[in-house]
Amino acid sequence: MVQANTGTIDEYKQSLIAELNKRHEAGILEGENVKILTKLIDCAEGKEEADQIMTLGTMYRYTGFHFDAKLEHKTDTIKYLKKNAQMSFCQGG
Repeated sequence: MVQANTGTIDEYKQSLIAELNKRHEAGILEGENVKILTKLIDCAEGKEEADQIMTLGTMYRYTGFHFDAKLEHKTDTIKYLKKNAQMSFCQGG
């Protein structure tokens, strides 16, 4: 995460927002999530509150898998997934 408690609150918020943008560029966060989190961080009253908002963009599980809460884009499209045997946990069926 970002270095804790350095500089002014505005500098700290900007460092958090820069981190969100890096995560978006890396494909970790959706653009809409970045926009919402940026607005919330801008409105945060302190560093602790900004950190709590930042955690919404970072949800790591101890299983080794990484999941982010993402907003669904409304669409009329149905997507079908094809099984990838190389990425499957069960090779049999």
